[in-house]
Amino acid sequence: MSKVHLLKKIATIVGKNTGLAAADSISFGLGSALKNIAGEITSYTKLTNDALYYMQVRTFLETADLNQEEVNQFFEKNPDNLRLGVEIFKILEQTYIEKQSQMIGRAFTLYILGKINRKRLDHLVHIITSLNQHLINTLEDYLPEEAITTKEFDLDYESIGFATIFGESTDYSKEEISYDRKVWKFLGNKKKNVPQEFINWGFYQATDVSLTVDLEKLPAQEHEPTRFFLWFVTLIMKKNYKEEECTQ
Repeated sequence: MSKVHLLKKIATIVGKNTGLAAADSISFGLGSALKNIAGEITSYTKLTNDALYYMQVRTFLETADLNQEEVNQFFEKNPDNLRLGVEIFKILEQTYIEKQSQMIGRAFTLYILGKINRKRLDHLVHIITSLNQHLINTLEDYLPEEAITTKEFDLDYESIGFATIFGESTDYSKEEISYDRKVWKFLGNKKKNVPQEFINWGFYQATDVSLTVDLEKLPAQEHEPTRFFLWFVTLIMKKNYKEEECTQ
């Protein structure tokens, strides 16, 4: 069975469950709860004998933690995104690792909830579809300690600051102060030979190289992790997130 026919069938299933009309059978969006249609879509993809694609679709639907009201409200407010639901299934064809479908599910959830914009979603999809198992394994070697990854990182997070910590009184708990120190220590952790993909995706950035007149050769370029890397790790790679603290 061709992928085109499969996508048309999925679009028909989605359309039947949402009641949305569109110009052609590929133009239906996910206007109803993904959980409500997960069983029918995954059952159909299973019948195609494409077991890997079936598993990727199923994992995506299980990871995208949305309810009917949230999805309906999004598409009512954003009619230009009606094709997005089926486009996501097309994107899943480019993946073959379970973690990829999980990460796409988390990114899609953030977009539907209005936590990220379409530009950020497209960037995330580009990163996720570019991952292979080797890069995922390498990425895991670059993860910060668990004390950081268990908390969702806010891109607008500001340092507590030493003046506040060592002042006469502070409103911060020991846990918050400890987290703050660990975050900034990690962000200042310089590495050599960082994979080029991590640099291209904005996970790591080059640090300034100190030059002196007596250098016989240039020192090796070092890179340090970015705030976006922490955000990606804690919201896309590690967590299924539905709270209000997320930023674009």
